[in-house]
Amino acid sequence: VKDGDCVLSHYAGWASLRSADAIQVVAVDGVDYILTANEGDDKEYGDYEEKWKAAELLAADGTVGMSGATVDSDVLAAFIAQNDAGANSKRRLTVGSAAVDYSNPSAPFVKALVGFGGRSISIYRPGDSGLQLVWDSGSSLEKEQCAAYPWAHNGVQDEEFSLVHGVLYNSSSSSMQETLEEMNDPDEDGCADRGDGQPGPCPLGETVDDRSPKDGAGPEAIVTGVACGRLLAVTATEKQGTAFVYDITDVASPQLLFVRHLSPASQGLSPGLAYESRELGEIDPECMLFVDADSSPSGTAGVLFGGAWSGTMSLWEFECPSATPAPTPAPTPTAPTPAATPAPTPAPTPAAPMLNFQTSTASSSGPVDFTLKSRVYVPYGAGEGFGYGMGAVEQFAYDPVEKYAYTVSEQGYVNVVDFVDPATPTVMAASLSIDLAGKKLTDVAVCAAQGLLFVAHGADDKTSPGAVRMYSTVQRSSPTQAPAFDKEFTVGALPDMISPNQDCTMLAVANEGEGDMDSNNTLVDPVGSVTIIRNPTADAPDVWTVSFDALGSDAELMASGVHLPLPLGAL
Repeated sequence: VKDGDCVLSHYAGWASLRSADAIQVVAVDGVDYILTANEGDDKEYGDYEEKWKAAELLAADGTVGMSGATVDSDVLAAFIAQNDAGANSKRRLTVGSAAVDYSNPSAPFVKALVGFGGRSISIYRPGDSGLQLVWDSGSSLEKEQCAAYPWAHNGVQDEEFSLVHGVLYNSSSSSMQETLEEMNDPDEDGCADRGDGQPGPCPLGETVDDRSPKDGAGPEAIVTGVACGRLLAVTATEKQGTAFVYDITDVASPQLLFVRHLSPASQGLSPGLAYESRELGEIDPECMLFVDADSSPSGTAGVLFGGAWSGTMSLWEFECPSATPAPTPAPTPTAPTPAATPAPTPAPTPAAPMLNFQTSTASSSGPVDFTLKSRVYVPYGAGEGFGYGMGAVEQFAYDPVEKYAYTVSEQGYVNVVDFVDPATPTVMAASLSIDLAGKKLTDVAVCAAQGLLFVAHGADDKTSPGAVRMYSTVQRSSPTQAPAFDKEFTVGALPDMISPNQDCTMLAVANEGEGDMDSNNTLVDPVGSVTIIRNPTADAPDVWTVSFDALGSDAELMASGVHLPLPLGAL
């Protein structure tokens, strides 16, 4: 509902896809749990868009906007009832397989009303029959965000809020320039006051509820770690930049500890202005890293946030109670109470660097505050070039041994940030940057003990196999020596994440395999895959790419409940 207020409404017959954008695995007392940030996203392939406005998909007389399509009578009745109850006509619906049956491609059948994003974080436990939901935050992200920062409630800030004739505008295509002009025009989507009395892009505080019909408070990253003797989970919303800290020591009953806005200046300043005055915080916190006390640049547990569009990195720290209580003694074991569901079998100690928290060692009370320590503005070019909306910190990796961070820019550069003084991190000289201009950089990872840096990038056409490049890291003992290139590994299409194991003898690379239209306007849709690289430092490393084809056909996947944004004959 878009009403400019914090009123949340539920409508019968409405469901939404959790659509996890990030996954974190943690072991508690030897049992594995999977945490997800349920942002919700849609796909586009040429003229095909998975996301439809409700009013364009359905009409009260049963007319369906998709050619040849019909709608289930109960779904239509629910749609009409939602409209009568005040649901926004622009609420977004998927036309993927969770909502539409394409068994007969010429006669699609709308079987459900499904929106995007769970607007929540979830905790699952893997079992023999699949994932079992242990806990979900429900509506608490929206409720708590609105209670703490009502001016940010389901608002939006992204690259389209850049200033006309700014860096992004001057480097964009004519179609993007047209979009930016509309976002700067008060008679279109702009505001009469961008924050300095002049017309331009709206500040976040003037966009309340704009995302409510779409994905609301969509969290796009989640991390876990230990601070002050407690197991914590931290997430942040993409469009609003609001961070949430949960105590998950009792994994079945997490408690919200803190809500913090990463960019308070956005209440009254459009992002371009706030960037120019160096008041802007993280916009689109795509990447987050929990640093415990041993690996933190300051020696205090905290979280590193990276803002993709803001081009910023910040360090936030936890404050522990002045006198940390002694650990709570473990309870004396007693005979278990019979339960309908058998207790999970403890997982073996993992080889990967996965946190294994023992609740018997937990402190009785956790952190009392979560505050900003420092922030640094990162260039989008090789050591130079600053501007909002340029994707300067799409991803980052941190070396806790040498205390350098590596940021990935959408413009094809890797920059180095020195965190040896955590209060004033600094961008290192351009001579240390990695210049891959023109490449679509997607991720970066560090093996600190081995002094290795890995950078992933897609192919020029996005649908061909991508690559992971291996470099040496910058060493504190020779801080002017740039990362040295070693070798390149061919991986699957559009490698989107690199995950090394604990001793860096194995790398897992998640290859997104995103589709695209070729020059003949024909869909080229590579299959998603995972590439495993064994012994990357060897002269002849082993490289395997495992295709998701093995999971089954579209029909088999849909039968098992998998949502496909482009199923069967949808295009």
